[in-house]
Amino acid sequence: MRSGLEKLSSEESFRVSLLNVLQYILSNHEERCPVCNRPLSEEDYENIKRRIEELSRGGRSDEIEEMRNKLNELEKALTNMETLLPIVNDYETTVERARDVRSRFEAVISKLETIEKTIRDIDRRIQVLTRFIDEFRAEIDDVDKAISYLRSIGNLIP
Repeated sequence: MRSGLEKLSSEESFRVSLLNVLQYILSNHEERCPVCNRPLSEEDYENIKRRIEELSRGGRSDEIEEMRNKLNELEKALTNMETLLPIVNDYETTVERARDVRSRFEAVISKLETIEKTIRDIDRRIQVLTRFIDEFRAEIDDVDKAISYLRSIGNLIP
């Protein structure tokens, strides 16, 4: 945009300079061209008048001013962006760290859920084993009673 503005400004400066030279020739009714020293005819004067009219209508100073304003706005925006860049970079780094921490947190939660399921399974097995042991003890007690009964009967028989 800067190079476009420079080109447009250069073209406008050339237009204004050419307009000044042509107006000078016309207003002083020069006999010779001040640039190339060629004799000027009435036809040349008519061409100069026509060219002055064309150049007077073709001014681009509003366009140049608009472009300058736009360039100033863009430069301010660029300055603001450059100021915000470290903040944005820190934010992005923080977001990435948060994602990493969240991922690790979810992995830990998953492991804890697996451990919890394993503990419930072990508790269930302990309960089954405890019932088995209780039933086994009851049967051993019954067998002990039967053996004691048989011994007591065996003592009675000679």
